[in-house]
Parts: sequence; structure tokens; C-alpha cells
Amino acid sequence: MIAMRTLDRYLASEVLKAALLAVLALTALDAFFGLIIELEDIGRHRYSLADAFAYVGMTLPRRVMEVLPTAALIGCLLGLGGMAARSELVAVRAAGVSVGRIAWGVTKAGLVLVVAAALIGEFLAPWSEALATNLRTTAQRNVATGHADLGVWLRDGRDYVHVGYAYPDGELVNVTLYAFDDSRRLTESAHARRATFDGGRMTLHEATRSRLTADGVFSEQAQRIDRPTLLDPELVQVVMLKPENLTASALSRYVAYVESLGEDPRRYRQAFWGKLAAPLQGLVMLLVGLPFAFGSARNSPLGKRLVIGIVVGLLFLLVSRLFSQAGHAFDIQPVVAALLPSLLFLGVAGVALRRVR
Repeated sequence: MIAMRTLDRYLASEVLKAALLAVLALTALDAFFGLIIELEDIGRHRYSLADAFAYVGMTLPRRVMEVLPTAALIGCLLGLGGMAARSELVAVRAAGVSVGRIAWGVTKAGLVLVVAAALIGEFLAPWSEALATNLRTTAQRNVATGHADLGVWLRDGRDYVHVGYAYPDGELVNVTLYAFDDSRRLTESAHARRATFDGGRMTLHEATRSRLTADGVFSEQAQRIDRPTLLDPELVQVVMLKPENLTASALSRYVAYVESLGEDPRRYRQAFWGKLAAPLQGLVMLLVGLPFAFGSARNSPLGKRLVIGIVVGLLFLLVSRLFSQAGHAFDIQPVVAALLPSLLFLGVAGVALRRVR
């Protein structure tokens, strides 16, 4: 028992060290290409080189999540490949340790990756991505004076609100409101330079309001307009960000909100299940790498194992995105579209492991 625990720790440490190096290398490469893309926007409004470096730095947690499955596969290939090159795997097999028992030791390393990915994906990556988006948007667009060239539409009960931009503290910029009565007739419109929230109320500041009555249209200027609202700052932030960059809890709340309005939250439900499935992908790719590691342990050079890992990792990424898009196009259940690629690759790995001698 003690010997098996020692073997498990050794297997896990070898695989995790190699996976960590792969994560660092792939993330650095991804960040480098991301920086090249950002260089094209330097000089746009007040977006500087320092802003580009800061933006790329803030997106590192998200980039780590994106490369983690491929890095896990490469880590398995390199970790076990190194053991094979030192004849350690041969000694372990000769001692009577089965392939399944070795796979269990590698699985323990995968569980560490699952926990790390879950923590990064739920807490660090969404927070840093929101900061990065805020930095990039405020530097590239003149949102401070209310002239943002982007925005989203939100439904607030019977009314509709267009928001140009939302700051992390909850303040909205360039807000337009369209109010309707029970018969869905437009009764009022208002445009404000900014808006703030206080409990269940939204205050429009520096607003221009137009009322539609049977006698005509009446316009007025108002320093502030208070009105009840179903919206809140967190909800607006959810809509302003890409679904893939939100936390699972935020996605769950927004799905419930959209369903309460009788609308289809399919895109956000798909992102929710994708967020839950993401931490498991590293574990799946570790197990996918096992047959390659055993099959090519003695004769395949390091470069060949790296190519195998990158190709299979890219194939997994391609299949995952294909199923995600197919879920939208063919109305596949989000949980199926999110988990099926991992299950398919896991099944292939299981079949391949059975053939290992």
C-alpha cells in the first residue's frame, strides 16, 4: 500500500511538472500573439503600449484556461515519456503494476488540475477579464464623456433600456429608456448621460425626457429621473461581457432572469454548462495522452510526442467548438453539447488503453 502511494505521488509529480511547463510555454506563446494583435490598436484614442501590456497581462488567467487541456496532454506525454526514457516505466510494469493502476496515479494528477481549473475559471479569470475589458474599452473609446460606440439592449419589465457602457462600480453611461404601457404602446422615452442604481431604483442623470400623449409629444430636461427597475448592476455587467468570460453563478442568475421574462436563454445556458465542463477537460486530456505515452515511450523522440500532443489537443478544441456551435444551430441540449466531446475522447482513450500491453 505504501509503495503504491509512493508510486502515485511520483507519477503525479512527474506529470504535473511537465504540465506546468507546458502551461507556461503555451500561455506565453498565446499572450505573445495576443500582444501582436493589440499593437495594431495602439494610438486609438488614448490606448498606449503600457495599456496593451496591461490588457494582455490581465487576460492571462483566461488564456491559461484555454491552453490547459492541451498542456495537460503534453504534460502526460512528456512526464511519462521521460519516465520511459529512464526505463522507469519498464521497471514499474515489470514489478506487476498494471496499466490501469498507472492510469489511476495519473488521474490523481488530473484531479489537481480539475480543482485548479475550477478555481481559476470561477474566481480569477472572470474577474481579471472584466478588468481587462474595462481597461481596453475605456482607453479605446471616449466613454467618459458618454460617446461609446457599443452597447447592449436590456428588457426591464415592459420597458427596454439601451446601455452604452457599464463601469465595474455599476454606473451606466449613455443610457436610453423606452417605456411602454400594458397595450405595448410607447408612452415615454428618455436619454441620460449616465445612470446609477440604489436598491430597486435606477436614477437617470442629466436626462432628456419625451412624453407621448394624445395631445402630442412633450419634452423636458431633468437633472435626475428616479424610476423603479428590475435591473441591477451585476445583471448589466453580465450582459456587457461575453458569456464565456462570466462565472457559473452569474450565468445561472442571468439564465433565471431571462427565463422569468419568457425569453430563450440558450446562449447563456450553453455557456453555463461549458463553464462546468471546462475543468474536466484537463483530466480527460491526461487520460487521452496515456496510450500515446505507452505506445511511443521508447522509440519516439521528444519532438514527435510534442507534435502528437499539440495535434490531438487542437483536434479536441475543434471538436468542442464544433459541438458548441452545433448546439445553437440544431437545438442540442446544452449539457450534451458541453460534455459529449469529453466523453467521446475519454471513450477513445479507454479503448486505446485496453490495447496497451
